[in-house]
Formats: sequence, C-alpha cells, structure tokens
Amino acid sequence: MSFPLWPATASSYAHQVDVLLLFLWLLAAALSLPVVVALGAFTLRYRRGREVDRTHRPDRNVALEVSWALIPFLLTLVFFVWAAKLYFDRSRPPPGALEISVLARQWMWKFQHPGGQREIDELHVPANRPIKLTMISEDVIHSLFFPALRIKQDVLPARYTILWFDADRPGVYKLLCAEFCGTSHSEM
Repeated sequence: MSFPLWPATASSYAHQVDVLLLFLWLLAAALSLPVVVALGAFTLRYRRGREVDRTHRPDRNVALEVSWALIPFLLTLVFFVWAAKLYFDRSRPPPGALEISVLARQWMWKFQHPGGQREIDELHVPANRPIKLTMISEDVIHSLFFPALRIKQDVLPARYTILWFDADRPGVYKLLCAEFCGTSHSEM
C-alpha cells in the first residue's frame, strides 16, 4: 500500500512504519473527536448563558469516569508496544549482514565496502540483502536518512552508531543528511 505524497517504499520496514503512522493518526483522531464534538455541543448549548443550578450533585458514574481514562490509556499502550517492537527490531542487525563503514563530514558521506571499494555521496548495495552501516562523524552531528526506507540515524563525532536496512527492490533512492550541519547542509 502506498500513500499519496509520501516517498515510495523500498523495504518491508518502510511499509510497517507507514502503517504505524496511519494508526497514530487514526488514534489521535479517535481521541480528539469526542473532545471537539463535546466542545462544539457545549458552545452551542451554553452560548447565551443562563441561570444554572451549580450545587454539587451526589451521584457519580464511576464506570464512565474509569472508561474515559482507561480506554485511551489502553489504546496508547497498544501503540507504544507496537512502536517499541519496531524500534527494537531495527536495533539488532541480522547475522550475515553486509558491513559498510560510513564516515560523515561537512558536507559529504564516505562509504567503504568490505572489499575496499569507496564511494562518496552514493551508496550501491544489493537488493534483498541486509546491510549494516557502522557510522561515525569527523566533525559535527549529521543524520543519515533514507526516506524510501523510512530509516534515519544520527551520526555523532567520536561515537560509532549502527544502522541496518534491507532494500527489497532495486532502484535509485535519496540519501540525505537530516541534521543541520553547516552552510552547505542542503547539498549533503
């Protein structure tokens, strides 16, 4: 499934992220809609004001009070567990992944393949094979971002970070820096 105005998906993970994001939007709408409807109804009902009996009523509907707190909590908990599973699945590269070293510097990406081949600002990898990127920055914070794969990882000076992906179809996909890193950031 592809969503209009979104980059094409190039991995099964990208599809999972898209579905998660759609669920988040639906959850936000489902939790916001009753509030907006009640706000509109109360605005219309009490727009002119009138004398109202403001004495405290002794009756309470505990089931209603518990349900309007418990249902949103459980829905957001489902979202949290789902998102955490996706995150933790992404944090462990599978065994046998092709390992590529990445060096970020203003304003370029340097990739080195296991056989010694080097690339600058382009990365050529086989489709349907897990790729593990071990990344470090030479100068400032950068962020390697593949929109079609729906993955992004900050690349820090003096600290190695890991990112892995599995592009499930051949193609040409954008590779960007998603962290402002200086005057030529937009060209990186």
